[in-house]
Amino acid sequence: MTNRVLSILDLNDIVEPDAVGAWPLAPALTAFLVLVLAGVLGVVILTALRWHSAAYRREALRLLSEASTPGEIMVLLKRVALAGWPRETVAPLHGDEWINFLNDCCPRSSFKADAELAALSAQAALWIQHHRRPDSC
Repeated sequence: MTNRVLSILDLNDIVEPDAVGAWPLAPALTAFLVLVLAGVLGVVILTALRWHSAAYRREALRLLSEASTPGEIMVLLKRVALAGWPRETVAPLHGDEWINFLNDCCPRSSFKADAELAALSAQAALWIQHHRRPDSC
């Protein structure tokens, strides 16, 4: 056997492997992305449904800003209540029964029968924004 001295000239070039492609994705990553997209889609749908279901509140607040008498405010509140409760429940209410209904359906409100216009308007806005629907009232 011969002893051969290795020199740098005897070395071969390093062969680099091909770059790893982005596609196809790994199955776990594909599943993760599908779940993330489904979650985002779910949030978008729920947000749209919530926005749509609160349209009557936004319209009522707009009309409240135009109301100039306590009678107009009470009529508006009755219209809002009719949008959320059965007609048989809301329509016959008047006087103290109506005030009690308003206070019972919104824990933040404290309507009084002899309230001034500014106080009544503030309470009406609070009630419109925070009243609970019939299933929880």
